[in-house]
Amino acid sequence: MLAAAAAVAVCAAGCSAPLGPGFTAEHRKLEVNFEPAPQPWVRVRATWLLKNTGNQPLTSLDVAIPREQPLGRGHVRAVLDGRDVAAAADAERAPAMDAVRVAFETPWEQNEKHELAIEYELGKTAELRRLTMQADAVILAGEAWYPQLRAPRGTFAKVDEEKPLELELRVPVEFRAHSGGDARGVRKDAGSMVYRFRMKQEDGDPFVVAGRFSEQRFRSEATSIVFWTLGAALTDDEFGQAGGRIAATVRAYESAFGALPGKKWPYWIVLVPGSLSLYVAGFPVASGPAFFRGAVIPVPISARRLSEFSYQMAAEGLAQSWFGSPARTPAGLMPTFRATLSDYAAKFVAAPAGEESERVKFVGGTIQVFDHFERGPSGSKERSLAAMAESEGGGERLLALVKGELFLVALGDRCGQDRLHRALRHLAGTLGRTAYGYAELRSAVEQECAVNLAPVFREWLTETGIPAEFRRRYETPGSPSTP
Repeated sequence: MLAAAAAVAVCAAGCSAPLGPGFTAEHRKLEVNFEPAPQPWVRVRATWLLKNTGNQPLTSLDVAIPREQPLGRGHVRAVLDGRDVAAAADAERAPAMDAVRVAFETPWEQNEKHELAIEYELGKTAELRRLTMQADAVILAGEAWYPQLRAPRGTFAKVDEEKPLELELRVPVEFRAHSGGDARGVRKDAGSMVYRFRMKQEDGDPFVVAGRFSEQRFRSEATSIVFWTLGAALTDDEFGQAGGRIAATVRAYESAFGALPGKKWPYWIVLVPGSLSLYVAGFPVASGPAFFRGAVIPVPISARRLSEFSYQMAAEGLAQSWFGSPARTPAGLMPTFRATLSDYAAKFVAAPAGEESERVKFVGGTIQVFDHFERGPSGSKERSLAAMAESEGGGERLLALVKGELFLVALGDRCGQDRLHRALRHLAGTLGRTAYGYAELRSAVEQECAVNLAPVFREWLTETGIPAEFRRRYETPGSPSTP
């Protein structure tokens, strides 16, 4: 009995035996081939060398891939140990993703290895999914475009993908190309350029940005910004102004929320012809294309100069490197809470309102935006922030974004801007890309503020409308902006 107890104690202290089913990706490779003509399309192929490191044999495994619509996915193929296997895609619960189930002829035994490849083609642009394809450029961002391994069914199931990802991108010879992690070289092959990258977990989600871009590099106070413009480069005046504005935004984020993990690479701003239709009354109802340490900014063809909306989109897109989430709503959008954090950063950290009187006026104008859409003829119906956080379905996203931003302003008023920013730094740094929400926000702010904020959170999260005291503070001329 004592020997058994001792064995249990030793195992509890450091036993590495698996607790549930699972497997490890000992090697990962992602190949992307872009063809611009006659109709732009992308072929994606992911290959893994997998080892069963769980506590039991497995009969199958699932891989999530994009749904057929809206990305135009087709020609799905699965290859197991060099042989084609059935690759029917079934709807998965995760937004914007289907699941391909790969069945084994004989059970996949513990410590046994298999090589699996999944490939398919994508043939449509889908801005809300952060995928753009045109003759002169391809942009693949977010998490919905590349295959993703799913953990097997069972208690304590686990997939280990800690090994670096080898990413290989094939594009026309005149294209520039960028992705995350370390650039591993480029070669010319059969009329194409092949770029190689090596990405670690701290480098964020895989992404691809490539096209016939003009390049300009801006450096200020140890901050580097790379501008890629589809078409003619920015004029000297535009380049200087844009570089200064965006470098200041980056420095403000790093000061408030901490440096991003991994190496200190430059930040990327990609300018492409397009519209600012993702914004309503200055609020991003849907997040624009963004990738780790970078953002894609649509610039109207009729006015190539960057507007204030352009800078706002850049600030909101860059903020997603701190507050973005791999999770998506049923519509494929970033969850409203995480979008609110990015929007707050863009409004109150990247571009502070300046004098306190200007800040009060700015917040008062935001309240008017809320009232306009809440009382307007469109019939928008507000749900509480708690209800939106629990389920995005059927909610008025714009109202929730505006109110959520005002709630963060109220927390800053209650505890001080510096304490609020330190709390957000904890969310962005310590919790990183894990799932977190208002409960974690409250814990972080209370730790910094050293006060019970339950009444404040209850009022803002469970009730509709803007709290009366907050309204009086910002709608009454001459009233103080803090309690």
